[in-house]
Amino acid sequence: MHVGLRFVPLVSLLSLGCDRAAPPTTAPGAPPPLACRSSVDPEQLLPRDAVIVGHYDMARERRFAPDVSASQTAGPRSILPAKELETVRLAGIGLAAACGLDEGFLGEAWVAIEREEGLVVATGKGIGSGEDLRCLQRQLGRWNEDVLESTIVDDGCGVSFEYEGLLAFAPHDDLLVFGTKGAAERARRAWSTGVAEGASTLMPKRRSGKRYMWAAADLSALLTPEELAQGLTDADVEELDPLAAVHSVEIEAELGRRYSLRVGSAFRAESDARAVAAVVQAWIDAPPPWLPEWAVALVRELELRHEGPRVALELPLSRREAHRLGLLPSAVEARQAPGFPWLALAAVLL
Repeated sequence: MHVGLRFVPLVSLLSLGCDRAAPPTTAPGAPPPLACRSSVDPEQLLPRDAVIVGHYDMARERRFAPDVSASQTAGPRSILPAKELETVRLAGIGLAAACGLDEGFLGEAWVAIEREEGLVVATGKGIGSGEDLRCLQRQLGRWNEDVLESTIVDDGCGVSFEYEGLLAFAPHDDLLVFGTKGAAERARRAWSTGVAEGASTLMPKRRSGKRYMWAAADLSALLTPEELAQGLTDADVEELDPLAAVHSVEIEAELGRRYSLRVGSAFRAESDARAVAAVVQAWIDAPPPWLPEWAVALVRELELRHEGPRVALELPLSRREAHRLGLLPSAVEARQAPGFPWLALAAVLL
């Protein structure tokens, strides 16, 4: 697989255009200027052949993050690299303050990855504003002069730019799209023509106003059975042979008055699903003795659902419990910067 993930850190806006003005002219052979309006919704810009699709609702996170005071952390949050995550958080706060960004600057983000291409579609108040993007570039240029080498150009009703092989366009102030060349060019055409298909095969089959974060992967398209089996072997879980028959996986979190986390898988054969469900149920009934106490408590709260070739696990939590586990920021943290620590960790590592 040759999926390039170097565009992922751009979610935290750490590589944005430049500050030199450019005339709104169209060079020979260049695409037509960006349309001012489109009938295409942001998620419809995702590539049809995506094998991984994800969504993160930062506006909902700010609205429903628990109002808790600082406390000792437990579970996964306690093993995260706290210093690195704090550095990322403070950097985001500093950038937002320096450029006077709106609190709703980061609203929602859609991410899609094909085998060779990737795309991010982000919405928020001013996230596509040329003025704000240029201000961010000036601030980032103090630490990394390379971001000054690209040029944000006026483009129709919005702006566009290129950075290290990645293309980006913002048709209006509240939408920013960026990714590898092929995916970004297709998204641009879809926006301007008003004709788009989207990643329909991986999008959620049911609507939920409480859906806060989710990701789905078509493993049958992403990995061959041999590649998946080898990955399981490398992870020392080769005894769970039915996992090599996984067709797709989905992770979903809902956030409202309470929090819930759901992980589901679809298998190629119902017999494989039955085998995995039996192993998981045995784990719930008698958690391994080597698990820490907080993990044992979580395992016993899991709810297993098995229907045909599908197996799903759901973990219902209060918002306070989700915060202690590192799944949610506090209300103050959420207002300051996107608080999902796993995304911040990815930005540090990539």
